[in-house]
Amino acid sequence: MKTREGLWKLSPSGLYGFEECKACFWLEHHHGKAPSLPWLLNSAVDSILKSRYDRYRAEGKMPPEIKKLEIEGLTLFQDLETLNKWRANTQELKIINENMGFENI
Repeated sequence: MKTREGLWKLSPSGLYGFEECKACFWLEHHHGKAPSLPWLLNSAVDSILKSRYDRYRAEGKMPPEIKKLEIEGLTLFQDLETLNKWRANTQELKIINENMGFENI
Protein backbone atom coordinates (compact mmCIF):
# COMPACT_ATOMS: atom_id res chain seq x y z
CA MET A 1 0.00 0.00 0.00
CA LYS A 2 1.25 3.50 -0.75
CA THR A 3 0.98 6.63 1.39
CA ARG A 4 -0.31 10.00 0.16
CA GLU A 5 3.31 10.95 -0.46
CA GLY A 6 3.66 7.97 -2.84
CA LEU A 7 5.83 5.91 -0.49
CA TRP A 8 5.26 2.18 -0.05
CA LYS A 9 4.19 1.31 3.53
CA LEU A 10 6.18 -1.75 4.53
CA SER A 11 6.01 -3.97 7.59
CA PRO A 12 9.36 -5.13 9.01
CA SER A 13 9.03 -8.36 7.00
CA GLY A 14 8.07 -6.33 3.92
CA LEU A 15 11.18 -4.20 4.37
CA TYR A 16 13.25 -7.36 4.68
CA GLY A 17 11.65 -8.72 1.50
CA PHE A 18 12.37 -5.48 -0.34
CA GLU A 19 16.01 -5.56 0.70
CA GLU A 20 16.42 -9.28 -0.05
CA CYS A 21 14.79 -9.42 -3.49
CA LYS A 22 13.46 -6.34 -5.22
CA ALA A 23 11.99 -8.49 -8.02
CA CYS A 24 10.08 -10.61 -5.48
CA PHE A 25 8.86 -7.43 -3.81
CA TRP A 26 7.61 -6.05 -7.14
CA LEU A 27 5.84 -9.32 -8.00
CA GLU A 28 4.20 -9.48 -4.56
CA HIS A 29 2.88 -5.92 -4.76
CA HIS A 30 1.75 -6.09 -8.38
CA HIS A 31 0.49 -9.67 -8.65
CA GLY A 32 -0.44 -10.62 -5.10
CA LYS A 33 1.38 -12.31 -2.28
CA ALA A 34 2.18 -16.00 -2.22
CA PRO A 35 0.65 -17.97 0.67
CA SER A 36 2.55 -17.59 3.93
CA LEU A 37 2.46 -18.99 7.43
CA PRO A 38 -0.88 -18.72 9.21
CA TRP A 39 -1.01 -15.71 11.55
CA LEU A 40 -1.48 -17.86 14.67
CA LEU A 41 1.63 -19.93 13.91
CA ASN A 42 3.62 -16.80 13.14
CA SER A 43 2.46 -15.18 16.39
CA ALA A 44 3.29 -18.30 18.42
CA VAL A 45 6.82 -18.50 17.02
CA ASP A 46 7.29 -14.77 17.69
CA SER A 47 6.21 -15.22 21.32
CA ILE A 48 8.51 -18.21 21.82
CA LEU A 49 11.51 -16.40 20.34
CA LYS A 50 10.87 -13.25 22.39
CA SER A 51 10.76 -15.19 25.66
CA ARG A 52 13.84 -17.22 24.65
CA TYR A 53 15.86 -14.12 23.80
CA ASP A 54 14.61 -12.33 26.93
CA ARG A 55 15.91 -15.22 29.03
CA TYR A 56 19.35 -15.03 27.38
CA ARG A 57 19.29 -11.23 27.70
CA ALA A 58 18.66 -11.52 31.48
CA GLU A 59 21.60 -13.95 31.77
CA GLY A 60 23.86 -11.60 29.78
CA LYS A 61 24.47 -14.28 27.15
CA MET A 62 23.86 -14.71 23.44
CA PRO A 63 21.61 -17.51 22.17
CA PRO A 64 23.69 -20.27 20.54
CA GLU A 65 22.18 -19.70 17.09
CA ILE A 66 23.53 -16.12 16.97
CA LYS A 67 26.55 -16.45 19.26
CA LYS A 68 28.94 -15.97 16.32
CA LEU A 69 27.67 -12.37 16.05
CA GLU A 70 29.62 -11.56 19.23
CA ILE A 71 32.76 -11.74 17.11
CA GLU A 72 31.45 -8.69 15.25
CA GLY A 73 30.73 -6.88 18.53
CA LEU A 74 26.95 -7.38 18.42
CA THR A 75 24.89 -8.10 21.53
CA LEU A 76 21.21 -8.38 22.41
CA PHE A 77 19.47 -5.03 22.90
CA GLN A 78 19.65 -4.28 26.63
CA ASP A 79 17.29 -1.32 27.14
CA LEU A 80 14.20 -3.24 28.31
CA GLU A 81 12.10 -0.11 28.79
CA THR A 82 12.56 0.91 25.15
CA LEU A 83 12.22 -2.68 23.95
CA ASN A 84 8.88 -3.10 25.72
CA LYS A 85 7.73 0.27 24.34
CA TRP A 86 8.54 -0.95 20.82
CA ARG A 87 6.80 -4.26 21.43
CA ALA A 88 3.65 -2.50 22.64
CA ASN A 89 3.54 0.07 19.85
CA THR A 90 5.10 -0.77 16.51
CA GLN A 91 4.56 2.83 15.38
CA GLU A 92 7.57 3.71 17.55
CA LEU A 93 9.78 1.97 14.98
CA LYS A 94 9.65 3.80 11.70
CA ILE A 95 12.09 4.00 8.83
CA ILE A 96 11.50 6.35 5.93
CA ASN A 97 13.70 6.09 2.88
CA GLU A 98 12.49 8.60 0.32
CA ASN A 99 15.35 7.75 -2.08
CA MET A 100 14.12 4.16 -2.36
CA GLY A 101 10.48 5.19 -1.91
CA PHE A 102 9.39 3.28 1.20
CA GLU A 103 8.40 3.70 4.81
CA ASN A 104 8.01 0.78 7.17
CA ILE A 105 4.89 0.38 9.33
